[in-house]
Amino acid sequence: MNVYLKTELDQFTGSFKERGARNTLISLQEGWLRDPATAAKGVIAASAGNHALALAYHGSLLNVPVTVVMPTVAPLAKVDKCRRFGATVLIKGDHIGESKMIAEEMMVKEGLVYVNGYDDKTIIAGAGTVGIEMCEEVSN
Repeated sequence: MNVYLKTELDQFTGSFKERGARNTLISLQEGWLRDPATAAKGVIAASAGNHALALAYHGSLLNVPVTVVMPTVAPLAKVDKCRRFGATVLIKGDHIGESKMIAEEMMVKEGLVYVNGYDDKTIIAGAGTVGIEMCEEVSN
């Protein structure tokens, strides 16, 4: 039997989450989903780690302002990396559910675009590119 692996841990932030984050931010910039002026205001998300890192990293590369609301239980290493990538990091909420409620309130007040880490068409489409790559690489 042949076994093929796609090691997403080799992504810069160590997670497959980069694919969806980048796809979403590019979609915003190019106006595929919303007015491009909206993307200039930035995006907001609630995450305890990998989604926040992916948005922070690709936001810095694409010049999209990123705010992440992270719960008090978020790993300090991930909080620090998000800040080093230039994201505005707010530590609020005892758990991710509370952080999400805070992020959604901020979205409305500040006119930001909320990026859900798993329930978003552009996030899912970006993550799906791993399947395309696997099929292309295995068929060669």
